[in-house]
Amino acid sequence: MNFINFNNQSNTDFTLISNTFICEHMPTANATFVKVYIYMLMLNEQNIQVSMEEIANTLDVLESDVVIALKFWHKAGVLKFTKANNGYSLSFIKDIETIDTEDSMYENDDLTTSKTGYKNLSASYQEANTKNYSSEETLYIIKKNPDIQNLMSFIENLYGSSFTPTNVQNLISLFDDETNKLDGETLKLLVTYIFHNKNVKKIVSLLKNVKTFASTLSEQNITGYDEVKTYLDQLNKNTNHDLILKRFGITEREATLSEVSFMDKWLHEYKLSLDSIYEACDKTMTTIHESSFPYADGILKNTMKKTQDTRPCSTIKSAAKIKNKFANFGQESLEYDNVDHLEKEYFLKKYGR
Repeated sequence: MNFINFNNQSNTDFTLISNTFICEHMPTANATFVKVYIYMLMLNEQNIQVSMEEIANTLDVLESDVVIALKFWHKAGVLKFTKANNGYSLSFIKDIETIDTEDSMYENDDLTTSKTGYKNLSASYQEANTKNYSSEETLYIIKKNPDIQNLMSFIENLYGSSFTPTNVQNLISLFDDETNKLDGETLKLLVTYIFHNKNVKKIVSLLKNVKTFASTLSEQNITGYDEVKTYLDQLNKNTNHDLILKRFGITEREATLSEVSFMDKWLHEYKLSLDSIYEACDKTMTTIHESSFPYADGILKNTMKKTQDTRPCSTIKSAAKIKNKFANFGQESLEYDNVDHLEKEYFLKKYGR
C-alpha cells in the first residue's frame, strides 16, 4: 500500500490557502484537483502518515485521481511530490513561484487536465490515444457519467451486441479526449450518421470514426447539438446527390444548379427512395444513352402518376355502371334498403300485388 509522508507539519487546527493559489491556479484547475489540493493541505498540518487508499475513499475519487492531481500541482509549482521508499513524499512550497523541479521524477511529464478529471494525458498517452483502466476504475467512471451509460446503451441497441472491455475503454477515451467538445446527445448524432452512411460493421471501428469526426468538428467550433445536426443534414444531402450523380456516371464534376433542383425535387418533394431514383437513372441511360435529368424526371413523374391511379378493386367496381333495368342508378347509390324497395315495387307493378 502506498503512503504519503508530509514534510511540513505546523500542528495547527486551521488551514491557510495562498492567495496566489486562489487567484492564479484554482480558476483554471479541474475541480477534482482543487479538492485533492485542499485536502492534502489540511493533512499537511497534521503529523500523520496517510495512505492513498484512505485519501481516495475520503474524497470519493480513485487512487489514480489523487496521484494525477498531485502530479499536476507539482508541475504547477505549488508543491513538491516525489517518490519515497514506502510510497511518496509531499512538501508544500511556501513561495509557490520558486519550486525547483529539475530533480523531480515528473520533470518530463506533460500533465493536462481533462474534462472528466480521470486521465493523466502524458505525451505517450496523447500519441496512443488510449489508457487502460482497471475494472474498478471502469465501473466507477461509468457509474459517475450518465452520458457514457446512455451512449453505450444506444450503440449496443444499434448493433444488437454488448460492449467488449476494449470497446468500453475506447468509449471512455472518447469522453475524456481533450480535442472532443461534444456532449453525449450530440455524439449520438455522429454515431447515427456513421452507422447508416459508412457501413461500419464493428463497434470498435465505429468508436474510432466517431472520435476522429468529433475532433474535426470541435476544431471547426461545430459543437452544439443544433449546429452538428444541421451540418450532418447537409452532409446527407450532399451524399445523396453524389450517389445519384455517380449512378449517371458523373464523377469528375459538381452538379449544376438545374441538376440539384431535380434531385431535391425527387428526394424531398416526391419523397422517393434512392432505389426508385436509381431505377429511373438506369432506364434513362438504357433508353437514350445519356444522363438526362429531365428524361429521368419524366420517368419518375409517370411512376408517381401510376402509383396515384392505382385504386382498390372495390373502388373501381363501385364506379362502374350496371347495364340492366336499373341502369339509370349508379351502383354506388344502390344500398341494400334501396334495392329491396325497388324489387318490391317491380313485383307489385308486374303482378298487381
